[in-house]
Amino acid sequence: MRHAGCYAEDYVGTELKVLRDTTRTIVTDRAAAHLEVGPDVLFEPGATGEVQFVNLMWLLEFSHINGERETIARRITLWWPLCA
Repeated sequence: MRHAGCYAEDYVGTELKVLRDTTRTIVTDRAAAHLEVGPDVLFEPGATGEVQFVNLMWLLEFSHINGERETIARRITLWWPLCA
């Protein structure tokens, strides 16, 4: 909070929501999944302050037949400055 003018005026903290936690067995070389993230998730947090930015992060954890494990993480940040 060194530069408080760059935070939402009523900043009260950070909130984390898990949108999907799914385990699937995939027996092909390719797979796809869809998850809709609407404005109700992005702009109506449980906290009482204003939303200034949202990090959408997904983790893919693979378990291969040979027992090896692999994790891939990706993140997209959506933000808008509320600086005075």
